[in-house]
Amino acid sequence: MNIDLKSKRDIVIIGNGNVAIDISRIMLKKPDELIDTEISLNALSSLKESSITNVTLVGRRGFTHSAFALK
Repeated sequence: MNIDLKSKRDIVIIGNGNVAIDISRIMLKKPDELIDTEISLNALSSLKESSITNVTLVGRRGFTHSAFALK
């Protein structure tokens, strides 16, 4: 699946668990910081062309009910 990240500046991620936090971290990192990770070359290529500058997390519950590790 190809998602066009070139024409978007803002994205919204639904959820406040580990996966949502990981996705937001990946979206906000510089692609060069991800080269030595297990990210696919297709995903890395899309991130290099990305115009995303703002990531918003939307959770169904408050932060006290979040399901992510605090570290």
